[in-house]
Amino acid sequence: MRVLAPDCDADEIRRHLEAIPRIAAGDRDAGPIAALPQAERFHWLVAPASTVVQPGDVHTGMTDDPAATLDHLFATLVLPPSPSPGPGPPPIDT
Repeated sequence: MRVLAPDCDADEIRRHLEAIPRIAAGDRDAGPIAALPQAERFHWLVAPASTVVQPGDVHTGMTDDPAATLDHLFATLVLPPSPSPGPGPPPIDT
């Protein structure tokens, strides 16, 4: 976060992120959006025009193995890339 936006307020971003599951659950202490019906809360949570948290488009799909699919998505979209297993660049002659 500091690399992409060094002047950002980490506490403010944290508050916005922590509000997402509360809004999804309909926690009325999470503000007026949390008091909306479930379908309307979902609309607000996935709105791509969010000023702080910008989720991607909604995707639907089916899987026979939800745990394996979640592991794959986490490894692909969340974890930092693994170092390449290749030999690397050739040495530089000096």
